[in-house]
Amino acid sequence: EPSMCATLKIYDNRKCNGEPTGDVSFPTFSGPGSSCHAMTGYSLANQYCTEEGTFRQDVYSLSQVCRTQWWNPIPPSTQEYTTDKCLYGFKLASCVPGPCSDDKSAPSMCATLDGYGDQKCSGEPVKKMSFPTYSEPGSSCVPLLGYSVQNQHCTEEGTFQQDVYFLSHTCKTQWWNPISPQAQEFTTDKCLYGFKLASCAPGPCDDDDAAMDTSN
Repeated sequence: EPSMCATLKIYDNRKCNGEPTGDVSFPTFSGPGSSCHAMTGYSLANQYCTEEGTFRQDVYSLSQVCRTQWWNPIPPSTQEYTTDKCLYGFKLASCVPGPCSDDKSAPSMCATLDGYGDQKCSGEPVKKMSFPTYSEPGSSCVPLLGYSVQNQHCTEEGTFQQDVYFLSHTCKTQWWNPISPQAQEFTTDKCLYGFKLASCAPGPCDDDDAAMDTSN
């Protein structure tokens, strides 16, 4: 389970000029080995706070399963957020032990997705990924590359839902970006960005503390 809280300062430009416009906090881990998180066009793994108080994660470009392929030999890039370096319009504020103050609760559910080799979910799944989530909407905003997500949770029907804010790092619409958040729902019978839901159930995820196998 996540035992740390990372907080990032948000700027309105990619060079972090001027004063921050806000901040976002999200739960993370105390060491590498966190499970794979699929994003649009890439994936993230090994998100954690370092002993030096920085925040690190591995980014797999053009992969949604945190591994390289023969057709995509790009190795993962390690991103490190620090208090004095700007990265995609963010600077680290802190990465410390304890729950995040704006989290509704600690994650009590585990979502598992089946990852396929194409966007249409053809054939058999090539990877299974699990990550902690919540039992109801209200989770804090998580900034990603070019967008942000919020309200990640398992529903009573056993599906996984989240709100995606495109072109926003703060889970908010702006006058220059009036795009409404997109509600995504992962189910066992519908393909979404090359994934289908395997399960969304109570309990910790078995592979949260295990390193991802990226050798294949």
